[in-house]
Amino acid sequence: MTAPANSPAYLLAGGRSRRFGSDKATADRDGVPALTRLAEQLRAAGATSVTAVARAAGQYDDLKVRTIADAVPDAGPLAGLDAALADAAEQGAAWALAASCDLFDLPADWVKRLRTAATPGRLAVAFRPDRWEPFPGLYHVALRPAVRARLAGGDRSLQALLSAPATRAAAVPPPPDWPERISYNTPAELRVGPGRSRARGSPAAPL
Repeated sequence: MTAPANSPAYLLAGGRSRRFGSDKATADRDGVPALTRLAEQLRAAGATSVTAVARAAGQYDDLKVRTIADAVPDAGPLAGLDAALADAAEQGAAWALAASCDLFDLPADWVKRLRTAATPGRLAVAFRPDRWEPFPGLYHVALRPAVRARLAGGDRSLQALLSAPATRAAAVPPPPDWPERISYNTPAELRVGPGRSRARGSPAAPL
């Protein structure tokens, strides 16, 4: 379980976007769909492949982003993570980089920070300003049984998954350009943008 030089990346897009009013993955971001923008950033950061995890396989084929279906419909991002880990394992990868489709941006330096913290013994790596920020995050395929067990038991909390001792998650301090909001849920939040950086001077989270 050594730090991956690169890994397949997955954009979780299985939600219904009720608060947004339309598909957040196709929201306009500087003239291109949000999903397209993030896929380009992930490729620039060294992802070996980029796949969307959505409500239906092929849903974003028109955006030229390979799309697989959620493991369990309407079961939240934990089901998307389960599908991502299963697909990564099928590709022979040890790690999956998972991100939500409603991130404002995903700088390459953020991905590098996550990869650097993926040391032996860890099953997950995520930023932790005040609480866990599950996406973007790196997840080892060996974590999938725990994910499946939580889905089966009805506990879909990613906070609980990352805090579980068996996960041995690495908590990465947020980078200097960490904004007030890293994602959007409404059109108003998208218009306002991520806001100023708030990471400078933040205490480092313990590993």
